[in-house]
This record gives sequence, C-alpha cells and structure tokens, in this order.
Amino acid sequence: MQFELRPETAVAYLRRSGRLPARADARTTAYGGRANRVVKVVSEDGCVALKQPRPRLADEVGTPADPNRIHWEATVLRLLARIARRSDAHVAVPEVRFEDPDVHVIELRAHTPSLGGGQADNSVHHHRRRHGWIFHRSVGSIKPPAVHSVQHG
Repeated sequence: MQFELRPETAVAYLRRSGRLPARADARTTAYGGRANRVVKVVSEDGCVALKQPRPRLADEVGTPADPNRIHWEATVLRLLARIARRSDAHVAVPEVRFEDPDVHVIELRAHTPSLGGGQADNSVHHHRRRHGWIFHRSVGSIKPPAVHSVQHG
C-alpha cells in the first residue's frame, strides 16, 4: 500500500480523484479500530467516510492482514443494499460510492454527520456488528450475532 489514509491525506486524495472540488471547504475526523483506518470528510456536498484496511492489525503482535478484505466488504455492502431495497425491512445500509483497488480504499456515503460519534446511527451500528461477524468468520469464529430489524421514525 503506497497511500496511508489519515485526516491530513484524505482531502487531497478526494481532490486528486475529482470527488471533491478544489475549492470545497472540508473538515476531517479520524476513526477506526484494530483492522481499519476510517476518516470522515464533511463538506458542503455532504458527508463521506473513507475506509482503508490496515496491512497489520493494531494488536499486540501486529498480525498481518490481507488488505483485499476491504473489497469483499464493499461487495457485501452492495449486496446487502440490494436486498434491503427489495425487502420491507427498514434497514439502512451504507452506500459504497467509490472503490479504489490500487490503494484499497472504499468511500461510503455517511447517512448522518455523526458517523462514528455523537448520536447513534442504527445503520452504522448494524454495519459494525455485521462487519465484525464477517471478520470473525474469516478467522474461524462460527457464531453470528443476532440479526434485528430496525424500525426508523
């Protein structure tokens, strides 16, 4: 991975790719955990979250991790969005707006500016639970979390 996603690199990355106008005012906030770097970018055009997997987990030993897993996540999110649109479940799935295979970054449209903090967003909560289940399945755990339908409004 040549590009490391950080708050100070996120805006320039979006501008270089033409997804944020050169004159747009934007602010960034870093999130993430053991497996991913996540930077929220808020501009007058809206709010997006950029997500990049860490090549090594942020654990005690720096366990190597395949950065291609972010592309599986993007595929799963697109599939879940299609299923959610066709069902009567009131579940919001983060929209994958862009996927960059060269630097293993996905761009998600944030449903609320409070992504990752402040007021809880059910779509983010369920995405995190489902993502955690997918990650743990890939390393051997077999018990999925309970799935709950979310009613908004």
